[in-house]
Amino acid sequence: MVLEKNEVFRIEVMSMSEGLHLLWNNRYRQVELECDNAFLVKIILAG
Repeated sequence: MVLEKNEVFRIEVMSMSEGLHLLWNNRYRQVELECDNAFLVKIILAG
């Protein structure tokens, strides 16, 4: 499968976002999230 760089980033963003929403909706407030994409981590921390 061949993916463009922006597609990989979009998939990472969508999966992180969906996972965090599921946790929040199930009242989990303290979670540990690991990610090797520094730009994505920066975006998440910025809100």
